[in-house]
Amino acid sequence: VAASRELAPIEAQKISFLLEMAPLAPGRYRVNAEMLGVENAPAIAGCEFARSAESRRVEPFPTGGVALKVHAQGHLPDGVWPITTGIPLPRHTSNDPGEFRLLEDGQPVAAQFSERARWYPDREVKWLGLDFQARYEGGRPREYRVVRGGAETPAPGVAVTVQEDESHFTGGTGVLRFKVGKTRFAGIEEARLLNADGAAGPTLAAGEGGPFLVDERGVRYLASRDRNAQVVVEDAGPTRVTLCARGWYVSETMTERCCRFTTRLTAHAGQPWIDVYQETVITFDTDKKKLRMLGFEVRTPEAA
Repeated sequence: VAASRELAPIEAQKISFLLEMAPLAPGRYRVNAEMLGVENAPAIAGCEFARSAESRRVEPFPTGGVALKVHAQGHLPDGVWPITTGIPLPRHTSNDPGEFRLLEDGQPVAAQFSERARWYPDREVKWLGLDFQARYEGGRPREYRVVRGGAETPAPGVAVTVQEDESHFTGGTGVLRFKVGKTRFAGIEEARLLNADGAAGPTLAAGEGGPFLVDERGVRYLASRDRNAQVVVEDAGPTRVTLCARGWYVSETMTERCCRFTTRLTAHAGQPWIDVYQETVITFDTDKKKLRMLGFEVRTPEAA
């Protein structure tokens, strides 16, 4: 017997455990299990495995960093464009997204790093998330590279923010301010441009809207009618903020519900727009029921 362990109490139909392989010599092994203190307990089939003398090769993070390919574009030849991307990392590379830096033409610039996925079972970062603002000159991007360590990441000139009270989230990008319901999701209830001095400028959106659908009978269902919808800050940093709302489409009469929605609203620092990512899950038999219309409403001041 190389090792043994007793697990108690067992509160589920399945259990999981990790075996420390380092102390085991190369060879073949068998794991056996039995239930203790249970009368007429059924037999549990054993499991065989092999311990190899080989070890996993550890790939070091490149000393010169990882170059990012940012494509040229002619829509805003001298503009600033938000980029969201990810970098795969080998096992045993990093446990902390905060140890990476973004260089722009060799100099550290503001960036938002996050973890998108982790390796099992040691929980090292598997996918490194990255948000930053790419700068263009004559349609060509500057050179960007992700490095490990080095100087601290500088704060952005304009940061995106989000605050909350009992009923709403209020976000700002430095040039845009917007409001989203916290206890009831009615889309972007307010959006206003900001003047150079930070004062409120023109109103772009005002009033309740958000996800909606219409079935084959002409019955209209609204996300804003779901009193149990959940709206949370899914991701927040100096470069990007994402709000996520989940719930049901509910009829205007509050007597029916049809399909589920997931909506993500993303705002970027220094940008005058909000990205809307809308998902709808069909929850009915499509041989018996149909959809006539599906959309996301943003009410203008004239329509409010």
